[in-house]
Parts: sequence; C-alpha cells; structure tokens
Amino acid sequence: MAQAQLLAGLGELAPACLGARPARVRLDLLGGDPGSCSSRSRSSQSRGLRCIALLRHRAAGRVEPYYGPVKSPGYLRYPHIANDFVVFVAADDVWLAPLTGGRAWRFTTDEAQAATPRLTPDGTQVAWVSARDGSPEIYVASLADGFSTRLTYWGTSWARVSGWTPAGEVLAVSAANQPFLHYVRARALTTALSDSPGAERVLPFGPVSDLSLGTTGDGTGGDSAAAGGRGAGTVGLLTGTWGSFNADPANWKRYRGGTAGRLWVGPATAIVSDAPGAAGRIPGRFRRVLADLPAQFASPMIVAGRLAFICDHEGTGNVYSCALDGSAGQH
Repeated sequence: MAQAQLLAGLGELAPACLGARPARVRLDLLGGDPGSCSSRSRSSQSRGLRCIALLRHRAAGRVEPYYGPVKSPGYLRYPHIANDFVVFVAADDVWLAPLTGGRAWRFTTDEAQAATPRLTPDGTQVAWVSARDGSPEIYVASLADGFSTRLTYWGTSWARVSGWTPAGEVLAVSAANQPFLHYVRARALTTALSDSPGAERVLPFGPVSDLSLGTTGDGTGGDSAAAGGRGAGTVGLLTGTWGSFNADPANWKRYRGGTAGRLWVGPATAIVSDAPGAAGRIPGRFRRVLADLPAQFASPMIVAGRLAFICDHEGTGNVYSCALDGSAGQH
C-alpha cells in the first residue's frame, strides 16, 4: 500500500449521554452539474482529480505519473486511502469508493462543509471535520453502520484531522482553548476504539498545523506493513503556518513569506500513548528539513521511510519526497 499512501495526503468533548448521530448512507453517482458543487472546492479540482485518476494507473511496485485526461466533472478533495477504499469530499459531503473503481457513494448527507476525512488502517472507521452543527468539529463513524459520533465541542473556526494512532485515537489540530488563532496545537482524541472515549491529549509539539505519524496507525493504510517498518516511530510536522476551514495552498500561489510553512521530523514517543511513560513526555530532538528551499509546504506524509509533501518551489504545487534527513529529494 506504500504507493497508495503517497496519495493519501493529496490536505470540551461529547458527553456519553448524547449518544451517536446517524450519517445516512445513500448511493449516488459522481458527476452531475459541476455548478452543484461548492465554489470553495474549485481551487483543488485538478489535484483531487489527478489523485483519484492515479489509482487506475499503477505500475508494478510503484505509481507512475498519469497525464491523461480526467473526465469526471466532479470536484473531488481530500482523498485518503486505506485497505480497499478511498474516501474524499465532494459536494459538501464525505464519499467512499472502491479502489478497484466503479460507483462511489455518499457516506454522509449533511450538505455542510466537510474536510480531511481519514480512514483507520483497516478501513473500518473514518474521522472527518464537518460544520453540520455550525462550527467545524470532528466526527467519527463506522463504515459498517454509518452512525457517527461527534468528538469535539471546540467552537473554533478551523480544525483538521491528520490521522489515527495505533491505539485508535484521532490525531487532529485546532486552535481550541488557545489565546490566538495562530496557536494551533496537535491533539489526540480518544474514541471507542481506544477503550477510553471522552478524553483529549494536547501533544507537546508547540504550534503545529499538520502532522503525519509514521506507523501502522497513521491512518494512511499502514506504511510499516508495506515498507518493512521504515519510518515507524517517526512523526512529520508542519509548523509556521495556519489555515482557515477548507483553506488550500493554491489560495496563496508562490507565496514566500514568513508563514509559508516549515517541515520537521522527529520521534513519535509523545503520540504513541501506549509507549512507556509517553503521557506528558517531552519529545526528543527534531530536525528541520529543506530549510533552505524557498517554497510553500503542505500535507507532510511519512511514507515508506521517506517524508512526502506538497511543495511549489518549481512554481506550481506538486508532490515531492525526501529522505527523513532532507536528502535525496524526488519529484
């Protein structure tokens, strides 16, 4: 699944008495009138469509670039792959589709802004951000029954789901309970999968706008299994930037200012909750990578022992990767 994982980045808690809320499942064909999709999605049309199209153009052992036409009229965003499914956002809802191709179906029918869905490595649960109740909050649901549970009651203007931990916690970022909107913190939210729902850990990384956990619990299909464990126990961080709900790097093409983003790589001991003494542990030394590259960065991904990311140093945004020390860059 390593080849699929590279595409995965292409970006107070609920009281138990409230129970679950159903996310009704309805079958629909993708497509239709492009105007029916939110105009917010159009800045990411090409990236999202290319990502889905790549799924059907895999060579043995690696993914080859696909430069052919993309015929779908839909605006597809935030694709993520695990097991046999790809999940994405289109027309203000979360959708699912089989990797083998065919018909996609709506997983939610909220008709509200949605972003960053992330599947568990086994493809049985999905977490995403939705504004169906007003502010962007984080929800989880089982693919088996479609019933969703709201995890957060932050009431902030922006949130992001970044993946899952091996213990079944949702990795997320938000400026909730912080004095300024640019004080974005990484958090681990417990769920029913972690056997202790209703808790939240603020991870000791300082201001972080995105992260990727390089283990089988990173929500990207399990790169450790695909790559012999390379990158396991490592976390990639994006700092120096923050966004708004449904923001896209394309909004600031070729931006080179102070909030263009910085990439870091370091140990994941503060994230993996079942590590001895992990709770409250200060993480070890982090290394900044590609510090001399004038570019805007987004969507860090630990994949097969490498750091993959979106970057626009050549003028337009594309997917790149480098070794965990910043060397051996590839387009």
